[in-house]
Amino acid sequence: MNDFLVDDLARMSDEDALRREFHAVNVRRLEAVLWNIAGLLFIALMRVLPGNRAASALFVVDFVLNSAFLAFAWVLRKRVLAILKGTRAPEGPAAVVARNPSSWIVGYLAVQFVLMLIYSFSGDAWFLWPMMFAWLVVGLRLQTSELLLLHTLLLFTLAVGAFFAGALTGSKQPEVGGFIATAFLNVIAFGVSVVWTRVHRKQFLASWQKAKAGAMEQIRMREELRVGRELQLSMLPEAPPRLRRLDLSGVSLPATEVGGDYYDFLPDENGGVAIVQTDVAGHGLASGLMLAARRGALTLLRPELHDPAAVLRRLHSVVTQTTRSRLLVTAVILLIDEEGREATLANAGHPPVILRRDGAPAELIELFSPPLGTRLSPEIQSRRLVLGPGDLLVLHSDGAWEAQNPAGEIYGLDRLLRHVEAQPAAASA
Repeated sequence: MNDFLVDDLARMSDEDALRREFHAVNVRRLEAVLWNIAGLLFIALMRVLPGNRAASALFVVDFVLNSAFLAFAWVLRKRVLAILKGTRAPEGPAAVVARNPSSWIVGYLAVQFVLMLIYSFSGDAWFLWPMMFAWLVVGLRLQTSELLLLHTLLLFTLAVGAFFAGALTGSKQPEVGGFIATAFLNVIAFGVSVVWTRVHRKQFLASWQKAKAGAMEQIRMREELRVGRELQLSMLPEAPPRLRRLDLSGVSLPATEVGGDYYDFLPDENGGVAIVQTDVAGHGLASGLMLAARRGALTLLRPELHDPAAVLRRLHSVVTQTTRSRLLVTAVILLIDEEGREATLANAGHPPVILRRDGAPAELIELFSPPLGTRLSPEIQSRRLVLGPGDLLVLHSDGAWEAQNPAGEIYGLDRLLRHVEAQPAAASA
């Protein structure tokens, strides 16, 4: 049952799960039963072949039918089990069988029992086959009502056969002794089947309910992560501000449901714009919650954006004082003065900003400062840049160049640098 999708597992009732489990057990054990029947048919065929052509013909027909059913079961076994486990779409003959494979199995075995019983009447020990058959079906997992119906059919057939067996063997008395012996063994086999089935039911439901509870917990956590993702994306800017001399663009694609990246465009009181980007080490809900704290702190510190390094130092205090465990946050602030055509860059452990001046190769602006949240002194480095027409600045998190292809090859910072360098001068942000 662990193969089921989480949603299907959580929605499935206990009885439906138990029914599928019993069907799967019966399908898996059917081959062993059919091979045993084929062996018995072959042995019987070898015994009657020399002296009784009519009986031999019947045995041959039955042997061929059993072999065909065995081949049919072997071909469909994996498909039926896959449908029962929910890992394959129901289609074709396997879907027809998978609706109720136990009924097909019981129906075939009932017909085979009657045929074998008829064949057995020609011998003195006709009751041996019913004795063996009763134990062949012990391994099947059927509901108590189905077991009762099957064994009642067997006993009724035995009762009828006991009266006819005597006439066929030349005796005027019914084969009462053989009937009592086989009936007794059938009752014992019925009891064993009921006990084993109840034990299997109890064990399966215990593990199933545990798995179902785990699936429901996964769905609850997934829903919380979905809400967290929506909350995180709602905190990101819907669109960059429209400025006369600057073309801005930003995007965040979380690697998991909730990521640790945050960026924003914050207007400066002096008419400029501050581009802020932060990244919490790791992924998950904790990183997403920290995002909300960073956004709130940056909103309160907006009046101080004229000094990006000072804002990062204040943000460092917020990170260290509001988290019990050490949490590392990298951050970069790029304050752009549109009118003065210059920018101030402050970096706290964040990947270097890429600068490509018009007509020149791209370069990395590396400022070596520790991340926010460390126990080190928050010595935030900053740098002033003079910007000209056509200059391109790229702020990014490590997720942009630490991404791996299926072969495990990392994209790499150098490749990202070359990609930025290859962009046409007239390309938009």
